[in-house]
Formats: sequence, C-alpha cells, structure tokens
Amino acid sequence: RAQQSSKTEALANPNTSMETLPVAYFGGVSGHPRAQASYDMLAKMRIVVIEKWEGPCWDLCLENVSKGLQCQPSCHGEMYMLDTLQRVKKANPAVATGYYQNTLYMWRYQNLYSQFAAQDECLRAANGSVAGLENDNGMQNVPVFSHDKEDDVMRYGEWLENLTATGYVDGTFLDKGDVFTNLNKSTNAWQVCEEPTGSGKHAWIHACIPISAAVAKAYDQGKSAVLNKSIEVFTKSGGFIMAGSYPASLKMMRLKGNVSVQAFLQQVDEAMKEPLVEYIYVSGGDDKRSTNGNDTSSHCKPQLVAMFLLALEEGMFLGCNGWDDDFAKPLGKPVAAATRQGDTWSRKFSSGTSLAYDESSGKAEIHWATW
Repeated sequence: RAQQSSKTEALANPNTSMETLPVAYFGGVSGHPRAQASYDMLAKMRIVVIEKWEGPCWDLCLENVSKGLQCQPSCHGEMYMLDTLQRVKKANPAVATGYYQNTLYMWRYQNLYSQFAAQDECLRAANGSVAGLENDNGMQNVPVFSHDKEDDVMRYGEWLENLTATGYVDGTFLDKGDVFTNLNKSTNAWQVCEEPTGSGKHAWIHACIPISAAVAKAYDQGKSAVLNKSIEVFTKSGGFIMAGSYPASLKMMRLKGNVSVQAFLQQVDEAMKEPLVEYIYVSGGDDKRSTNGNDTSSHCKPQLVAMFLLALEEGMFLGCNGWDDDFAKPLGKPVAAATRQGDTWSRKFSSGTSLAYDESSGKAEIHWATW
C-alpha cells in the first residue's frame, strides 16, 4: 500500500512541448511480465497511465471466477500497477504518470478491497445483501464502493492522497465519474448502474443495484464529494485527472474511423472549452489489455497520426501505446490551421514537417523533417 506523507509535493504536469510528437500510453500488460524494452518504451512517453489489469492478478481473478471461486485481495493487484509507474519515474522523472482508479467498482484482487470490505463499505442492495456488477471480460459480482457512507468517502480520499505521496503517481484515470444513481421508471425504484442512465452492455441483473431512496440521496452526495476530492488531489498542485467525461483535466477522446476531419476539428475545439479541461488525449479506440510484454511497437496507423496532426494544438497527446522512430523526429508548432483542397487536407509545421491526408481514400502522407 502507498505510504502517507506529511509533505505535499508538486505533481508533474504533462509536457506539452511540440518539439516532437506528443505521444502517450494508456493500458496494461496482464498475465506475463513486461520485458525491459517495454519499460524503456514507456519512459519515452509524455504521459503513462497504467490500467487495472497490469500484472497477473486480473487473469488469475478471471480464472477463479470461471471456477466459481472468489478473487483474492492478497494478490495485491495495485502493487503491480505502482511498480510499473515507479520504474517509469525512475527512468524518466519528466513523464506524467497516472494510476487507473474506478469510482464505481472495487476489485477483489486488490488489497484496497479488503480495507473497504472490512469496514462494511461495499454497497448493499435494498434487500441488505452485498451487491456486485459485471465488468470487463465477463467478470461478475464486482463490488461497488458504498459512497453513501461518510467513512467510505473519507477512506477513498485518503487512498488518493496516499497514491500521490508515493512520489510516482501524478494523476489518475477516473473511471465511471459520471455514474450517479438513477430512477428505474419501470419499477419506480432507485438504482446504481454500470452506466449513468441504467444498464448498458450487460443484462440488468448484472448491471444495476436497486437501493432505497435514502441510500440513493446519500450515495450521490458522497459521489460528489469523491469527485471534488479527486480534483483537489490531482489538479491543485499539478498533475491531471483523465476521463472521458467530467471531471477531467485530461480529456479522453476516441477517434473512430468514420469521423470526418471537419467533425474531429470541431470536437477538439469543443473539448478545449469544457470546464477543467487543460489537455486532450486522442486514441483510435478502446485500449485493450495486452498479454504481450514484449510488444513495444506503436498501435497508431498513419491515418490516425495524420488526423491528430491536422487538429493538433498545444496540450494534445496521441495515445499510441507503443513507439515509432518517427515520434522522435522534429515537429514544431503548426504554421497555420489545417487547410482543405477538395478531399485533401494538409498542414505544415515550423520544423518543416508536413502532411497531406486524402479523406476519400484514407491515404496519409507525412513528410518528417530531420534534425
């Protein structure tokens, strides 16, 4: 467990220099350890955020679930996440490092779960039973934080403070920050679900927890307090909060293949105007867990790099989850905004780097300058 510190240190802000392409990493390697080359790759990134499935515990938990067994907090899943961040910081202190922290689910394979469970701070359903939801990879019966209890909120805030006190956590991916209670119109009962408006990709029985009106009111108040504490911890003295929705100082945007350049430019402009947003992280889709600790190559296709460059403003980062030698070539600030002639978009940068992107064919030509 991260140790408390009596001294508040400034957290590292993401490096927004445009001298080279600002690239980032968000993900985790499960099942197999990372090779040294993987740690070396991470140390080249501007931002590194490590997911919940870093290390062996996620896969071991899935295996237990498939056999009808419980996952074990003694696996200390957070230990593997923190070890990777510590290695990155040691290799390159300038990297802004982030720890994935869910505001809804707590993972049974993390020691943090045992701390909350020991104090009866797992959310109980209206019938009094400890409830659970389904999450990624079919993992069912995942407990939920009981934010309706003041001690839960306090313990959650202390955990965030302990993370930053390690000296190698600058930020967090704050998942499910937009999930509050909602009223089930069919049953006229309050519930907490995997999505803000109700059940999402899973069946209702695995996606929502029915609760009383009193618990719902207290839960929403506690959840607001958790988010406010997160903002205090991760943005008041540097650092960042990464999320796809509020609250986020590092806004996550997933660029799907069918989005037009014009629409993407507008999305970036709107995102930069959101409250709290200082940075934008762009990726090509969901960042899946990897089981290959030796894979250090960039996951970004030329089309994605080109779209990013057309929209690039200071404070934007491209999530490629790997390295390409082009990322070390000179870029510089854009000479002007992207221009369009027919189906072809183009842009130039102060280093001499330029690109042309044919939107109709998806062909991208990037001409990198040399040092």
